[in-house]
Amino acid sequence: MHRLSAIFFSVVALSACTGAKSSLPSESLMSSPSVTVDSLPEARVQGPFDTHLLVAFDVRPGRLVADVRYALRNDGQVPLIVFDRGTVHGADIGQQTLGGVGVPMQESTGEDVTLVHAAMPLPDPSPTSPPTPLGVELAPGASLAAQFQVMLQGPSLPKRLRWCVGVMPFDEKLLSSPLQTKDGLVWTASFESAERQERLCTPWYDTVNTRFEGS
Repeated sequence: MHRLSAIFFSVVALSACTGAKSSLPSESLMSSPSVTVDSLPEARVQGPFDTHLLVAFDVRPGRLVADVRYALRNDGQVPLIVFDRGTVHGADIGQQTLGGVGVPMQESTGEDVTLVHAAMPLPDPSPTSPPTPLGVELAPGASLAAQFQVMLQGPSLPKRLRWCVGVMPFDEKLLSSPLQTKDGLVWTASFESAERQERLCTPWYDTVNTRFEGS
């Protein structure tokens, strides 16, 4: 188990609530030495298929970058696929490392932005190199710890920010070409997975007051 996950699940019994201080460890890709992990806002969420998520955001004024770290646990009875691994096309063009966390999509509504890691349906018309989804397998009782950094679109920070990730029960009919990675088996998924998944979303993060709603 990753150290992040071990700390995550020794801190609290998770529920759909938010807290003010992060219990995630200090090793990270977050760039500023002036901000410690203990000062980062975090949220705890109970999601679909008996998943539990702990997430911490680092978003600062004057810096159009969001750093997100998370730990996700499968407390259900069946293995899951977590669609945080981007697409085959993204790996082919060098946008991401094959098997690593992908670059999230950004969905804007007014002054709000949702970062999305999810399986998407096949575009129509289909491109020459379609964005075939990749997902990592998460066994019952297992946990996954990861992080990503993304440049935010637009001239200024959004008023509110959240992150959503697609999750679905393992279905061998929709999965192929497993790749062993440090985080476990990463599978290539059918575009039908877009209809089978459910989204696990964080609460909205207020970038002005630097806190999650409900905290």
